Amino acid sequence: MARVLTEEHTLHRQARWAWAGVAVGWGMVPLAIAGLLWRQAPLLAWALIPILVTLAGQWTHRAMATILGYGGERAVDRVLRALPDDYLLFNGLTLWVDGRQAQLDHVLLSPYGLWCVETKSLRGAVYGTETEKRWQQVKRSDSGRHYRNAFYSPVRQNATHCRRLHAYLLRHGLHVAVRSLIVFTTAELHVRTTTPVIPLAQLPGVIHAHDTQPQFTSHDVTRIAHALLASAG
Repeated sequence: MARVLTEEHTLHRQARWAWAGVAVGWGMVPLAIAGLLWRQAPLLAWALIPILVTLAGQWTHRAMATILGYGGERAVDRVLRALPDDYLLFNGLTLWVDGRQAQLDHVLLSPYGLWCVETKSLRGAVYGTETEKRWQQVKRSDSGRHYRNAFYSPVRQNATHCRRLHAYLLRHGLHVAVRSLIVFTTAELHVRTTTPVIPLAQLPGVIHAHDTQPQFTSHDVTRIAHALLASAG
């Protein structure tokens, strides 16, 4: 089993607040109804109820994206933990480089190299290429209607993370190549990329296929690990 050196995921706190917000939002509806009944409020006041229901539904929709994202991070974490014990796993690292922040879902370190792993938990079908700035998510509603949602290319997003991770380690006297890997936990992928963009089931195989030749000595691994732990405070 891989050794996990930092446990908390990037969306852990946000997911807890999301659940709390959903509970509060929907809890306000019966409280409002009870209050209106108790005060024998006029009919006009009852217009408040559909407004509260709409707001609670909108908040739930936004909150579910965070909750699903956290679930995706945990799913990737479970797969990475199952790697051999010469792998070190860092979850939820936050780096500051030149005043800019990078939130890294997972960083995987071993004698074979250093991976920066970005997790995506989108549903439906995903379309994109290596060079496109915007990718497309296509989902089907319960009525069978298709609709599209554009989102920033995860290849570009994680390339930025990799650059900042490289720059951070360079400031610690470590010139380390960083490999980019993007994992979609639930989406159907229709992508053309040179950067690995893969479904969750392929994650162990892709790592093992790339990690064939040692890149670092044990001393290198220790120095890189200490630098990464310093970022976690």
